[in-house]
Amino acid sequence: MGSRFSNENQTRSSSAYRFGTFEHRPEDRRLSRHDREVRLQPRALDALLCLVRNAQHLVSKQALMTTLWPSVHVSEANLTNLIGDLRKIVGRNAIRTVSKHGYRFESPVLDEPGIRPSAYEKFLRANELAA
Repeated sequence: MGSRFSNENQTRSSSAYRFGTFEHRPEDRRLSRHDREVRLQPRALDALLCLVRNAQHLVSKQALMTTLWPSVHVSEANLTNLIGDLRKIVGRNAIRTVSKHGYRFESPVLDEPGIRPSAYEKFLRANELAA
């Protein structure tokens, strides 16, 4: 999201990404489902945040690997295993593999930290209409 939102649309009332029955609070490094904390390894939490922030858009394998393992060489198998673990938690259909390219977070993200929920809903609706 490269566009800037006006100050009137920004608020601290929302500090989580919400999708399905989950709530991801990046500031607290917490994922919860039905108000119960879901334990994730730090890299899995980072991967989920990267995918959720780019929901509905392709995130390349290389971008994920660079984000999760900066200046460390790891094989794609590490990423594949991490995505598999995430799918077990957030649902198999939440993360789509784009063969030979990367991954896309498919679940609709209903809110975004720092933006009033009503403003974000209008933004999502405008995106739907534009598509």
